[in-house]
Amino acid sequence: MFNTDQPGFLEFKFGFNAAFDVQTAKELKVSEMIGHGISAAKKSPCPGSRGLIQFVTHYQHASGKNKLRVTTIVQNFAEASSPSIAASFDQEAAAVLMARIMVFEAEIDDSPDVLRWLDRMLIRLCQKFADYRKENPTIFRLTDNFSIYPQFMFHLRRSHHVLDEEDVNNSLIMIQPTFMSYTFDVPPQPMLLDSVFVKPDIILLLDTFHILIFHGETIAQ
Repeated sequence: MFNTDQPGFLEFKFGFNAAFDVQTAKELKVSEMIGHGISAAKKSPCPGSRGLIQFVTHYQHASGKNKLRVTTIVQNFAEASSPSIAASFDQEAAAVLMARIMVFEAEIDDSPDVLRWLDRMLIRLCQKFADYRKENPTIFRLTDNFSIYPQFMFHLRRSHHVLDEEDVNNSLIMIQPTFMSYTFDVPPQPMLLDSVFVKPDIILLLDTFHILIFHGETIAQ
């Protein structure tokens, strides 16, 4: 906590009077944010290549000097039909992002409207990325990196936690508790929250920030 970056001076985490700016290339626009901040009302985008985003931090170092730190990232672009969109989908990060947007919207809107919005977004995602035929739900399929996203949305609709200040891992546990299965024959593996997995030869661990352990009858003996 008290490491120094120069003799006698505390490191960057103890900067003071910080100001944080987000600058984007002309193809991108910051439309909203979750948290505290105001628009800088700047019309000129940052120079550079397509999809460029810069996070600019001005702060006062413990030595009294004013410093500037710039972090630059590039957002890849793809056509709407590109397979790279589905291949790069992170369902865990997406679930937490949707949770934070839902919490934000719930503060300014009625709860039923927010839940209907969440349902519409899930339907749109499935329409675009799932393999299915109309009127035939038995062949509905999602690829592996989409497979548990609907389950996250199911539990998110029933969640009453405030997720704005938690990281992805803690937020996912709040949305859907971690449910692990342990047996003698196979390595530990995550399971769906379903009572069908309660079996005599199995150990189940449920992590809701309080650890609950079930020992099957055979295991207990």
